[in-house]
Amino acid sequence: MVLRFILDTGVGVSLEKLIRATTSPICSVFRARIILLAAEGKCNLSISKILNTTTATVRKWINRFNSNPVLEALNDAPRSGRPLVIPSVAKCEVIKFACSDIKMINPHLGNTWTIRALQQCVKEQTGTLVSKSEISRLLNHKDLRPHKVKMWLHSPDPLFQEKVNRISSLYLSPPEEAVVLCIDEKSGMQAIERKRSVAPPSKGSEVRLDYEYKRHGTQTLISSFEIKTGKVFSHCGKTRKRADLMIFMEEIAVLYPNQEVYVIWDNLNIHCGYTWYEFNKRHGERFHFVHTPVHGSWINQIEIWFGVLQRKVLKNSSFKSEGELKEAVLGFIKNWNEVNCHPFKWQFRGYQKDAA
Repeated sequence: MVLRFILDTGVGVSLEKLIRATTSPICSVFRARIILLAAEGKCNLSISKILNTTTATVRKWINRFNSNPVLEALNDAPRSGRPLVIPSVAKCEVIKFACSDIKMINPHLGNTWTIRALQQCVKEQTGTLVSKSEISRLLNHKDLRPHKVKMWLHSPDPLFQEKVNRISSLYLSPPEEAVVLCIDEKSGMQAIERKRSVAPPSKGSEVRLDYEYKRHGTQTLISSFEIKTGKVFSHCGKTRKRADLMIFMEEIAVLYPNQEVYVIWDNLNIHCGYTWYEFNKRHGERFHFVHTPVHGSWINQIEIWFGVLQRKVLKNSSFKSEGELKEAVLGFIKNWNEVNCHPFKWQFRGYQKDAA
């Protein structure tokens, strides 16, 4: 028998190494001990008592090793497994539908895929009813989430990169003795009064905000952000018409009487037109109007500051009137300029030109 000679061969050494290795699977160590004990001449009954197992188990692994005296013989034999319940075609249909536009498949199913909608379409196509749990497993395996929607927006501006690069250069290397102002309007600030006061946080409980509220109107904020200092100058009122913006810009001209002023703003209709040509002419052509590209408001630093205002003042607040809202916003701006005023660290350096 092969077993009587393995101790003097490389196989016997390999079995001993397998047993000593701390990373060896327990089942492999157990089977290797059976083989080594058998090679020492012990009978099946003795081996079963030493290893606390049955003689049938001992006989099984000795016979398997005798037929093929290599370490791989101690591994589990391949198993056929349970036969397929769901045809492969049905599984492929699940993936195909999940990657398709639901309205093109069936306009009556809605706008977004659900497990039930996928189940229905696969059944109509293949006649196979795939369980919801199986559909979930298939989607997870392929990392598909057809129920989730991510927003994106592409700018159609043909000069998008050029405009972004120009604004970035103004941020990173502003002209000497010139002022760079980021200007925009934050409209629709709602004076919302919560019907119940906000419950403060406690141990194991977050801040609680009541769902019910009462509207008291809206306010519009017109603001400028000076990129060198971070100072904010604002007007708060009911509307954002061209006349409101003109009054604001006249005050900007008084605030910076002898300097070149670069104004960065978007393409809103009140930011364009002959009005600003006349305005600039009245003020000695000191103003340079730089428009952001279409769908490029993220390049305007005033939007960053509006985000600060939203988080610090407007979010989860309660105002009993428009006047109270206006007072809170202007009070925050005053405190910003006196205490928290700082420029934003702009790190985006624009789009690199192609080497060609």
